[in-house]
Amino acid sequence: MAGGGGVMRRLCAALALPALCVGLAACGSGDDGGGEEGEVPASAEPVARAFSSVGVVALGFSAPLGAAARMLGPDSGEDQVRRDVETAVGGQSGPLPAGDGVLGGDEPIVEGAGCVTWTWGAGLSATIEFDGCTFQSGDMVDGSLTLAITLSPVSISLGFGELAINQTVLDGTLAVGVAGADLDRTTTVTADFTYAAAGGETTLELDQVTIASRPAETSVDGSGVLTTGGVEAMFTATDVAWQDGECHPSGGTLFYDDGTVAATIGFLRNTPVDGIVRVTVGNFSTETMLLEPCPSI
Repeated sequence: MAGGGGVMRRLCAALALPALCVGLAACGSGDDGGGEEGEVPASAEPVARAFSSVGVVALGFSAPLGAAARMLGPDSGEDQVRRDVETAVGGQSGPLPAGDGVLGGDEPIVEGAGCVTWTWGAGLSATIEFDGCTFQSGDMVDGSLTLAITLSPVSISLGFGELAINQTVLDGTLAVGVAGADLDRTTTVTADFTYAAAGGETTLELDQVTIASRPAETSVDGSGVLTTGGVEAMFTATDVAWQDGECHPSGGTLFYDDGTVAATIGFLRNTPVDGIVRVTVGNFSTETMLLEPCPSI
């Protein structure tokens, strides 16, 4: 029966049954990719690409705000809160704080001097205008967003209104919350936004996804829904980690279910360099290039 899996895969391919082929590929190799190569689900590439792209954007906003939020509490004075949040957003002249996470986890959202205009409203709400700012990824940021802060519980909420990052446009909402004791505070992100790029739109929904900042990387854990390129997939991210300045994760796994197939995408140490990830369906596993390598940094 050593060649049985290959015969069955050729048969199902001849019968034009791709879903069956995926199932047989999963059952036909129990040696984690050591046997004949199986089928990678067609949905794996758009899911991996979209999750990586929108993940960088979501963390680019939420990691710096999470760092600021961890310093806030019910007793925080409004003037100090405003200063802390303005520092987290960036755009000021003068030296920038050093970062230690994705796109500079504790660095401001944008670099540059004097490119951000704040209009504070009642309490701790504001409109923020970006004019030729530079995102930590090196992309240009233009447009506006709204910001609202609560201190009990601590939350910083953003509302995007066609905020432009190079050739992409953001619409929707993102909120960063903090809970727990002072020395053991958990940062979570809840989001529902659309990321419109040249390749089409991606909608990301996150429900209390946890962010962890470690030296030189930021990681996420939690579940959500991703819609891109005609694929709608529920997903669970487990310790998916971006190294400082890299455009793709270099560790962790993304399990997704698109209603037809369930698969796991494993990000590897060299994924940012070569775009190769590990795709697992059932017992079948293979390493394949699904992503554009990151530009040199």
